Amino acid sequence: MIHSIKSIQFLLFSFLLIATGFSQTKFEVNQLQMGYRHDDNYHAWIYFTDKGLKTEADLVAALQLSMDNLNERTKQRRSKTRGPKLIDERDIPVPTEYTEKLRSTGVLIRTVSKWLNAV
Repeated sequence: MIHSIKSIQFLLFSFLLIATGFSQTKFEVNQLQMGYRHDDNYHAWIYFTDKGLKTEADLVAALQLSMDNLNERTKQRRSKTRGPKLIDERDIPVPTEYTEKLRSTGVLIRTVSKWLNAV
């Protein structure tokens, strides 16, 4: 009888330790997923809905410029998987007007991704 009581106490104690550990871990994970870091700054991706191109001619010119900036090795690698269309809208960089507008509001931009169209 005493042995089973000690076993039950041990199981309850273990369960409390595990439950407390998991709840604390979950809180820390949620804080990281929300973008909070230890320096009290908020880190987030800001996605744009377009590339800032107004007309079809602007799109064609931007795609041509992106094609001209690809090196030969990249062209060869892409031709193996993409066929004749080596570039698309993801190759057009994020407009500098967008990043400058964000900077003017006090946002510190850590990185710019043309493929995600985000900062």
